[in-house]
Amino acid sequence: MFVSIEFWLFVAVVLVLYYLVPRRWQNGLLLAASYAIYVYLEPRFVLLLAGLTLFNFWLGRRLVAGAPGRSGYWWAGVVVNVGALALFKYGTGLADIVSPVLVKLGMANEPWVVNLLLPLGLSFYSFRALAYVFDVYNGQVEPERNLIDFGVYIAFFPQIVAGPIMRPKVFIDSLKTGRPFSQQNVVDGLTFIFMGLFYKVAIADPLFSTMTTSAGGLGELTAGTAWSEFILYTIRIYADFAGYSLLAIGVSTGFGMPVVQNFRQPYFSKSPGEFWDRWHVSLSSWIRDYIFYPMSRSLLRRWGNQRALLIQVTAFMVSMTLSGMWHGTGLKFVVWGALHGLYLSIERVFFPRARAKPKKGTPKWRIWGQAVVGIAVTLVAVSVAWVFFRMDSLTGAIVFFQRMFSSNPFDEINGLWRVKVLVPIGLILLIDIPQALTNNPLVLWQLRLFWRVLFCLLLLLGIFIFGSQTNAPFIYAGF
Repeated sequence: MFVSIEFWLFVAVVLVLYYLVPRRWQNGLLLAASYAIYVYLEPRFVLLLAGLTLFNFWLGRRLVAGAPGRSGYWWAGVVVNVGALALFKYGTGLADIVSPVLVKLGMANEPWVVNLLLPLGLSFYSFRALAYVFDVYNGQVEPERNLIDFGVYIAFFPQIVAGPIMRPKVFIDSLKTGRPFSQQNVVDGLTFIFMGLFYKVAIADPLFSTMTTSAGGLGELTAGTAWSEFILYTIRIYADFAGYSLLAIGVSTGFGMPVVQNFRQPYFSKSPGEFWDRWHVSLSSWIRDYIFYPMSRSLLRRWGNQRALLIQVTAFMVSMTLSGMWHGTGLKFVVWGALHGLYLSIERVFFPRARAKPKKGTPKWRIWGQAVVGIAVTLVAVSVAWVFFRMDSLTGAIVFFQRMFSSNPFDEINGLWRVKVLVPIGLILLIDIPQALTNNPLVLWQLRLFWRVLFCLLLLLGIFIFGSQTNAPFIYAGF
């Protein structure tokens, strides 16, 4: 929705009205705008969104300390929210996992799962609802008593399609205060928006038409083409999702709403653990706080500190496998998540000090050398996992890897190949290097007004020069 003129006209009208109406009407206007967008994009499932909102709003008051039957209500909240997500997500793809097993067992491979459509944004707003259920139950937030405010938290339109996954306390608390017009918010928001459009339109979308995932197409790939697609998909998925996140942050900032930095130059990570501190931050922190930590504490109570290392490895494998299953159905997502769990486990067992700061007196050449090696190894590992994420099936991923090593790829490296690969890499580095060198993801947003305006103009120029007319869908909107 972020790449259509109609959407931006809608945002402009809502933004003007937002700052013209009395403060007590602002939240109601945001709720109405959010449902208007959702009805336009996904009218078939607006009742599901409303139903989950009403259920979790009703549930909140029954989760506070001392409420009778609160543990039962907590389980009800988990079952309903996770059940809704599982029904629609796995109703469409459970057969992809089960059918091959049935064939191996010699059983008839009859279609037995009804195909369901996946409601837009369900993975994201169901996780926001779960965060509310967990936080109220744990006493971290008070149950919300204003249905309009709670409805905005669940359905806030810039973030409903593909996040970020905001936590209830920060977001709902911001709805309780006035949000007068701020020139700084508008300038900040436009900066995020221009950068998001640059990532999406100038980098990610031109790569869409180069991606080949069908089995027939894979079998015809040359080694050089396979290697270029291996590199370019790594760039595309980052630019696509980082672009969406920046656009969502930009619109949210314009309305004076809280945001979370969802990406912090993840491809400059020196270890898998650091990668997940930088990639899709709102999801990785959600998994850490609501799956990894509770599971680790539970296993520690059961197994004791003597098995702490085994507990951490188990928690990594389970958490990341569940993360893969959250992203989609089919064994390919299970493998993708399990691979990242394996990466984190290897880091924890064999390189426990990989993220430690260098000791004083360490030569700079050694620090830089270790950083370069760590970044290279992590980026290769992440890119290998992306192959499973991207392909239609495990078979497709295996065929793709075979094509990468089917011949000598250097025989195909020519001027056109270099331009195809190096241009998007250069565009990414143009934005990411200043942020990585300063270790400040906001450095480009903290420029003086003149330089920020000039920066935005350069981004617009880049969009016109490199921009694509493809209008490819956002990758994470499918989750």
